[in-house]
Amino acid sequence: MIIDFHAHIIPKADHGCDSAETARRQLELANAAGVNTIVATPHFYPHRQTVEQFLKSRERGKELLDSVWDDGLPMVLLGAEVLVCPGMEHMEGIEQLCIEGSDRALLLELPFENLNDEIWTTVFEIWEKGFTPVLAHLNRYPPDVVKQAEQLGIQIQLNAEAFQLILHRKKWKRFAQTSNVTALGSDIHSADENSYKAFSTAVHILGQAADEIMTKTKKILTLQVEQGIGIS
Repeated sequence: MIIDFHAHIIPKADHGCDSAETARRQLELANAAGVNTIVATPHFYPHRQTVEQFLKSRERGKELLDSVWDDGLPMVLLGAEVLVCPGMEHMEGIEQLCIEGSDRALLLELPFENLNDEIWTTVFEIWEKGFTPVLAHLNRYPPDVVKQAEQLGIQIQLNAEAFQLILHRKKWKRFAQTSNVTALGSDIHSADENSYKAFSTAVHILGQAADEIMTKTKKILTLQVEQGIGIS
């Protein structure tokens, strides 16, 4: 089973997918790449909207997605890409941002600026509250951030783009083999076929490591995969 853990395919839920037609094309591209399951992760920005507002927007988008989904396309599970802001562990309704059916898994996006100790404390507090934090696209951050995440033992999601540059492939493959990488994502935002070409390339380059990553991902998504939760 091939799982895309990070995708912006919910129409009009964020700056990603812009229509039901685009979502349909994204699903077709994923299917052609051999993807069986997609975690839909529209952006959630705690400083811009409430959880309730986000959920309403995501639900409207899901209705559009439902209208173009059919059997034979990848199963879609609802989630969110949650920007980490200090104090958000106390936010009302945060549990509703967890990936659908999972054991309280949250895809967290670290800020690219002002990534200080307060941010790491917030991540740790979320972890302490019984959530399973997964850090999004860690390959986009500087080495000190990657090292910090690795030392803390937090689960990590890499974007397929990490394996696009030949110069960096060995580094990220070694990282995936030796660190707590538990998920791979396309981070697709549009109907650009290159996103899933990159995803296929990453799976191919990783080889057995990709199988091991997918096994870890399935553990996170055990409830969804076993019960078939998602669009049906």
